[in-house]
Amino acid sequence: MDNVTSAYLNYTQSGTFVTDGKVVNFTNLAFNGTDSDYPHALEDSMNQFLHNWTDILYYGNAVLGYWGLVMVFGAICNWLPLIFSSCRPAGPVPNWFRKNVILPAAIGKKRMQNYKLFQVIEFYMPSRLESIILLGFCVVITIVLTINMSYVQSDSLIFTNYQAHLRYLANRTGIISTMMLPLVILFSGRNNILQYFTRWNHSVFIMFHRYIARMMVTFVLIHAISFTIALGPNYNAIMKDPFMIWGTVATVAGMIIFFQGMLYFRRRWYEVFLAMHILMAVLFIAGTWRHVVKLGYVWYVYAATGVWILDRLIRIVRLVSFGFPGADVTLMSNETLKVVIKKPAHWQPTPGGHVFIHFLRPSCFWQSHPFTCATSPQSEDHIVLYCKVKGGVTHGLYQYLMTLPGKTAKIKVGVEGPYGETSGAKKSESAVFIAGGNGIPGMYAEAVDLATKSTFESRRSIKLYWIIREYRSLYWFFEELQSLRRLDVETTVFVTQPNNEQDIDGLKTLLVTNRVEEVLEKDIKDNTSEITFEDDFTDLKNKIAFHLSRVSFVDGRPNIGELV
Repeated sequence: MDNVTSAYLNYTQSGTFVTDGKVVNFTNLAFNGTDSDYPHALEDSMNQFLHNWTDILYYGNAVLGYWGLVMVFGAICNWLPLIFSSCRPAGPVPNWFRKNVILPAAIGKKRMQNYKLFQVIEFYMPSRLESIILLGFCVVITIVLTINMSYVQSDSLIFTNYQAHLRYLANRTGIISTMMLPLVILFSGRNNILQYFTRWNHSVFIMFHRYIARMMVTFVLIHAISFTIALGPNYNAIMKDPFMIWGTVATVAGMIIFFQGMLYFRRRWYEVFLAMHILMAVLFIAGTWRHVVKLGYVWYVYAATGVWILDRLIRIVRLVSFGFPGADVTLMSNETLKVVIKKPAHWQPTPGGHVFIHFLRPSCFWQSHPFTCATSPQSEDHIVLYCKVKGGVTHGLYQYLMTLPGKTAKIKVGVEGPYGETSGAKKSESAVFIAGGNGIPGMYAEAVDLATKSTFESRRSIKLYWIIREYRSLYWFFEELQSLRRLDVETTVFVTQPNNEQDIDGLKTLLVTNRVEEVLEKDIKDNTSEITFEDDFTDLKNKIAFHLSRVSFVDGRPNIGELV
């Protein structure tokens, strides 16, 4: 580019070509527009076009660099307090920051609960900190799409003003969307190494994955529309080229993912969503590879594919390492599946962590779903999962177990995990764990782990709060609550619908079994008086309180602010 002016002048002065063995001198031939400004204008025009092309790599790296800085920020904030206790923020300012920036929802008070617009558009509200990070991402995207997009007059030698901006926009969105692909795949993986680097859980990365993927597909759509308009009458001829056909396949697959990935569809038809999501992702990556394989950006596709394959291989290794034991699956209180699984000797659950479980039945063996797990209070060789009955797999198991005696069955399972990390509560002088419904196993496991490892000198205060709707939920977590009597954990159960007597027969049966009485024999051996209960709901509550004497029961909703 630096020599274009001198080369043009040399050509117009002494340029020749050979025909029929004769040398023809064009020095005296007249060229349209061969004034002295022409080479300079041509150079400016080519610079503007080619620099917009090559500078896109810098702009794409700016997008990747932004997320790199976000990961470093997360690592510093989460690892420093864990490694150096003196770095743990304390006092009114850090507490205000946590209360008003890190933890609350971006708008309103509902976080991790779905918002609904027009009965179809549903979404989860990110936290304020996550929203700030996403806003920063949008700012970076706006900058890279607008910087150096000006039209210079000399561009008219190649494009009109309109055509030039279409080309710049099409090139920029197409290349940057390809550069974002490895990030989208990496953030979606269960074995994403950045989870360990930042100590952010999988749900945070999934949220980032969705927003980056939406931006990527939007870029692809803008790329396709801009080039379609720019090609004009040449569109039909160029569309016959295989690289254009596969580019169209990738665009269509991306748009299908964009819409079928909406929360409305995920919550109602998760199995269909999952199968379609994977199929369309494969088509998108394959189409992108074929589209850019000769354009110099294929290494980003290879990186994305490599990350995906590595994640799948690690998942297979985890499954094989755990084995495929038979699990005891029991329907309890007609609302929860209790899954008891014998674990290998080398495998240890992470307190507060979770696993992905495959129920190896013909109707659902290919699916895996995450559930928090805890060591069984009856045997350290077993782990227990409590799965709330909803739709899909859990509802299918519910229907199956309802047909069996005792509502229980032996089902082979595959367990992948553990995933997640224990919270930083062990660094604090006091710890408060709050769980609702089926979220209790993770909080219970962390509280038990913390209490077990605490010493008398540490005098750590540990409180566990469990919020449930009805008393029937006690049935499936009764053994764990009983085991807390041996530990210094202040446990309180809030029952928001205390007068609901639905499906309490299992709890009644449990309270009168010899097994429960034997477990409690040590606690009541000095009590010589006979204890009797009437068969009504009030006395049933009294009997629950008697058997779970180390647990406090409160009717109504808790005031979270007061608990914390």
